[in-house]
Formats: sequence, structure tokens, C-alpha cells
Amino acid sequence: MRIPQLEGQAGTLKWMQRLADRHSAQLESTLQGMRLLPATARLHWLSPRRDDHWAEYRDDAFVVQIARPDLVDKLAAFWPRRGPQWDGLAAGGGRVFLIEGKSHVDELRSNCPAGPPASDHIARSLQEAKEAFGALASADWLDGYYQYASRLAHLRFLRENNVDAWLVFLYFTHDPAMTGPSSADTWKLHARGVAKHLGLGGLHVQNVVNVMNVMNVMNVMLDTRTLD
Repeated sequence: MRIPQLEGQAGTLKWMQRLADRHSAQLESTLQGMRLLPATARLHWLSPRRDDHWAEYRDDAFVVQIARPDLVDKLAAFWPRRGPQWDGLAAGGGRVFLIEGKSHVDELRSNCPAGPPASDHIARSLQEAKEAFGALASADWLDGYYQYASRLAHLRFLRENNVDAWLVFLYFTHDPAMTGPSSADTWKLHARGVAKHLGLGGLHVQNVVNVMNVMNVMNVMLDTRTLD
């Protein structure tokens, strides 16, 4: 499913669009510093893009967008319809980056909204992902931080199907409209809480990147041009 978006006026939607459209070099440099992107490689945004009506992708359109249409049927078997709607998708250096942005703490929390039989399908796939990531068996992946857990499950799905995928969480600071955290340290504290709830220990989860300083919103507030 392809979901066109309006120009973001506040929060994560706005800053993800700004990042992809004008400030991509900041994330590119960060990934290069982490050696996830070769120094000579460029980060190519697959979404959101100005020339694509800032569309976000999910389900079959998501795997088509990352150039793996062969995975459409496998994804349908792995997860029911209305799976994760990705804030951003990018590629570079032979890798695919699944990007999720956060501009305020309340965005971290979520519960599984599905009912049976979809919820049973989801629970089975989450259980497989929990085991693959070595999470505590007692950890609850359906309630509390379901969105994060579902993204981990999709990361595992791609990697098991020979996609060199990485999950990148971007934590924007100083968002005045959303009264978001003003420091990377605050975000780190909350990110550790998410990992603990999911039974994953600390911040370091295999093939997951937490970027706390990719864009200080206050540093780009002086750029008053609209996105159009």
C-alpha cells in the first residue's frame, strides 16, 4: 500500500520530510561514521520524497519499493495486512535502511490494535522474532511498545530473506511544537526503557541503529522555506 502524505506541519512527519528533502547529508554522514555506508556511497531516499507526494509505504508496496517484489507473497504469509507503515526507506552501499522517526516521547508507546485472527498471526511472528533476537521469553511484544517490536520482526524477515537491512531509529531533539526531548541523553534513557520492556537489555540490538543527534530541530528552524 502506498499512502501519500500532506506536507508535514509539525512533529515527526514534518522533520522526516525535512531530513529527506534538505538535510539528508547529516544522516548520510552519521551512517558513514558508523561504517554502515561506505565513504564514497550516497544515501538514496526511497521514501518520503517530494516527487512522490511524500508517500509512505507498507505491506506489498513496501517490499516493491525496496526492489524486492519477489517477497510479496512471503510477506503476506509472515504478517497480515496493514503492517508497519514506514516513516522512511532508503538504500545505499548495497544496504536497505528502514527508518523510524520520533520527535516526542509519547510516540514510543503503542499496543497491538488487531483482533483475531490477525492478532494470532502477529503474535506468532513476534514470538519467532523474540527468539531470534534473544529476548526474554517473558517480555511482552504486543503491548507497551508494539510498534518497535513489529519493526524488529520485519527487520528479521528481510534479513532472513537475504536483504542486508538495518533498522534506524531517529530521535529528533528540541521540537517545540511537540515539547520533545531537548537532549540525546533524554532519548537514550527512554530508548533503554523500550529495550528493557522488550527483554533486549541495553541499547545495542543486532542490526538496529539508534541515532540521537541526526537533527536538532532548533538548528533548522531558521530555514523558513516551505517544502513545496
